[in-house]
Amino acid sequence: MKRMVYIICLSLVFLGIGLSGAEAWNPNGTWINLDLAGGGTQRIEINFPQIHGYGQCTPSPCDWGNALYTSKLVATHDKTDSDRDAYMAVWVFSFKWTFMRILPHPENPDYIIVESWDLYDIAGDTRANRYTIEYLKKQ
Repeated sequence: MKRMVYIICLSLVFLGIGLSGAEAWNPNGTWINLDLAGGGTQRIEINFPQIHGYGQCTPSPCDWGNALYTSKLVATHDKTDSDRDAYMAVWVFSFKWTFMRILPHPENPDYIIVESWDLYDIAGDTRANRYTIEYLKKQ
């Protein structure tokens, strides 16, 4: 029950962003992580509504497949404030759930900001949950 409440609360955080008529940012394409030391996301291929992820594994990237759930979230904001437009993706693995929010970089359109929440306790794994922020460049 505790896990279900946690999932519902996390979902409400993402869905709490209201819709607006602002022009949407288009993230379609291949985005790669230039900082491979973090052990998180290696690359993301977006052809919305499909978001395909790859993790930084050794000796080759882990193919996460297409996200189980994807959504376009557009915040209610002034049309000049496009950094609040976002895409949401969720992957469910046997050992963790990954919730990812993808945002445009506010200063450089060649980059995206990827916020990830890896929740191990939902899947029954004993590792600590983790939150990461990564910057991926359009290939």
